[in-house]
Amino acid sequence: MAQLITLIVVLGTLALILTRIRAGALHFRFGEWPLGQQIEAGLALLFALLAALAAAAGEYGFASWLVSMAALLAAFAVLTWPKSG
Repeated sequence: MAQLITLIVVLGTLALILTRIRAGALHFRFGEWPLGQQIEAGLALLFALLAALAAAAGEYGFASWLVSMAALLAAFAVLTWPKSG
């Protein structure tokens, strides 16, 4: 059940990103907060670290989920960084 919910959330997020790109209004409010980009990058790094620890413990399914969440957060951080310049 958790895998299905995760899949729905990831697909919904990708659909949101695609519709925003097509509309030319890609806008992530969290990235525009003071320290928002640093928080996104920090969470991505934290999830990547936790994924490494989970993989070392032999929890490969959970580690792969953490890696996918880290990649999603890193993508959000990277997409919002060019707008701040």
